Amino acid sequence: MKLVGIMESIPAFLFTISTFIISYLIASKLTFGKAQITLSNKKVEFLWVEKPILTMQKNESVNIEDIESWKYRTEFQYSYFKIYNPSEVITVMRLPNWNPEKDEFENFLFTFKKRIENLNENKIKGTKNELIIDREEKHYKSNIGKILFFIYIISGVLGIKYVYNNWNTGNANIGIIIFGILGCLFYISKYRNLGNNK
Repeated sequence: MKLVGIMESIPAFLFTISTFIISYLIASKLTFGKAQITLSNKKVEFLWVEKPILTMQKNESVNIEDIESWKYRTEFQYSYFKIYNPSEVITVMRLPNWNPEKDEFENFLFTFKKRIENLNENKIKGTKNELIIDREEKHYKSNIGKILFFIYIISGVLGIKYVYNNWNTGNANIGIIIFGILGCLFYISKYRNLGNNK
């Protein structure tokens, strides 16, 4: 009877695995793509190499001096980079660092930051006072960012206490609480890096 049960479970297992793989491939085709970003002295150009089916982002080109603000935010599952100007928003979503396909985005981001810093310095020296804003830095230096920072600390401490008191009880919620604690630590480290070191 045990052998029959195992034989009956194999087709179900193979069906589950194949369904998962097919669903992943379909989702990848619908939402994942490749883009080329070019930074010149005057422009930032965004061009799709492989465009996802469900994306609304078009090929865009924006003059650096027309940029009003920008943002680079890292999350657990992904990161994204946005450029804001009066007429449109360019958004670049990226997979985490464990993604096997390497690119030169970090070099682009470093050069872009330096270009914006130099442009802001020239604006300060000249007659233009409208600086290009780093929205992520502004958020973490705001009162809301500080409040969230303390909320994450309190939530992390309460979560650690809950796990400590219930570790041997077999409570199914412990895994969820541990994941929440890791999230709190992630955002606390982000605040320390962005809110204090910039």
